[in-house]
Amino acid sequence: MNLLRRTTRRYPGLGPDKTTVEFVRVPLSRRIEFSSAPRAAAAVVLICALAGSLSSCGVRLDSAPPAIASPPPSEVMRAETVTSAEQIASAARSLQGDPMAAQAGGAALLTSMEAGSSQHMERLGGIWTPPPRPTDSASADVDSTPAPEAATPAESLILLVDAFTQARADSAHAADADAAKLLVSIALWRASAAYQLGPFATHGDGSLPVALPTGGVDLTALGLATFDDIDDLIRGVDAAAFGYEVLAARSTDESQRTSWVTRADDLRDQAQVLAVAAGVDGTGSDPRSAVYDISGLIEADALNSIVAMESSLATLWINADVAPALRPLTVDAALASILLAHQVAPLAGLDSPAGVLPGLTMATAP
Repeated sequence: MNLLRRTTRRYPGLGPDKTTVEFVRVPLSRRIEFSSAPRAAAAVVLICALAGSLSSCGVRLDSAPPAIASPPPSEVMRAETVTSAEQIASAARSLQGDPMAAQAGGAALLTSMEAGSSQHMERLGGIWTPPPRPTDSASADVDSTPAPEAATPAESLILLVDAFTQARADSAHAADADAAKLLVSIALWRASAAYQLGPFATHGDGSLPVALPTGGVDLTALGLATFDDIDDLIRGVDAAAFGYEVLAARSTDESQRTSWVTRADDLRDQAQVLAVAAGVDGTGSDPRSAVYDISGLIEADALNSIVAMESSLATLWINADVAPALRPLTVDAALASILLAHQVAPLAGLDSPAGVLPGLTMATAP
């Protein structure tokens, strides 16, 4: 294909006004050669400028965004505890529409359960979510997670027991002592909640869908352990034994007296094992005394004294400075004291200052 180009040519000898106009054929290949070069150069300049501006804003054109770093085990554990707390609060909220809520004390229990577990979520710091990442699908931003089904009392009880087991085990792997104590306290709250929910979750024959945690003190495990500074725990356990001995001596009820003497003997054994494991038994550093101040026990009602002693023991076990591997044992020991107090008095409200974090307070908790 050719193009016509207009040109003017002057012929010598014909005079200044003797010119002719001719049209010369120009091959198309030559037109492209002359006209495309400037535009190509301009395109190159524009692309370079655009690439420079994107680079200055932190956008890489030559590679995908860097991968999000995997969280450490302590963060994974914390997130799991938050997730289970969220599930407990959601289950309690769902049960407000269950016939359980119409039973005596049912609605109040569910309200306190939701509030208490929500406070745990707040104390733990909530759930961390990664920043949004580039996706190839426009529907990636749509949340396809199905809505949770309404829980039953039995399912919620199983959830509480499983969450207790999780927090108890995780307390041995917490990042530091403060985080471990928080997990211990949350585990005990979940056990307490399970005991309070239990009467609403029985089968037709009166049985429960899951066994409730019972706690206890593993003297063998404690005897094999090594402790550095547990003077407060040793002295507190021994003092409680002395308190039970006094209560037994003052009681006129044979059955009651036998029960309290048995508890005193158990506590004496615990104090002895702890003192030996801590290396203070029979030394000048032994924190135990022959007698303790019992004026408060004498003045108070016997049952109130038991609640006070067992609550104090639970607090001592929760806050004891022990090796991480021993944290689950402190959960069991504290739970045993909480349940003994429960035999003579109702458990603390799940959203009350004393009940939301057993052994700790919202002001002093980590």
